[in-house]
Amino acid sequence: MKNLCHFRQSIILVACLFLIGCSTNATETVAVNSELPEDIPDMKECASIVLRTSEGWTITIRKDGAGSYGFGTLPVRVDIKQDTFDFEQIYKGTTERLTEERADATESYIAVSYYAAGQSSATEYHLSPEQELLPALFLVARDNAIPPTNELEEDWHETVGDFWNNDPPVLLEPYDAKVTYDKFHGNV
Repeated sequence: MKNLCHFRQSIILVACLFLIGCSTNATETVAVNSELPEDIPDMKECASIVLRTSEGWTITIRKDGAGSYGFGTLPVRVDIKQDTFDFEQIYKGTTERLTEERADATESYIAVSYYAAGQSSATEYHLSPEQELLPALFLVARDNAIPPTNELEEDWHETVGDFWNNDPPVLLEPYDAKVTYDKFHGNV
């Protein structure tokens, strides 16, 4: 059953990345297929990827497929189980969609940073303004949250849950994110 769930989640992420690739305007993206900017570690050296929305939500994905998600600069995060994400697919999918800059500073955006092991800061890049990737990542992350094991973690889960209920971490309306998630799970 665990392998089936992991397989379905991988299919969701691959489908989202495929949809983004089909709809991305090639003139907006940095030509990174052949060469990444020098401050981005190559996939072998990259230990984690951090995606951040302009609304303040953050998701961190580690090489082992685990990570965390949360809101703002608060140290309040919900940890995600190992093997939740396909790190290689997310690395490739995001590096292929880097943009040189945001088109409009007033519009929502997705920022991404790549960290090598032991690196404490990284350049933040922007992704092409596609809306399909983030809802799937956050919904899969939420479905694979590690249950709290102590009072502090219970507080963190509650705080992140309250933020989620008041201002969901997706750039689409909450009902659209649910429809997108259900569509990729074959529930529609």
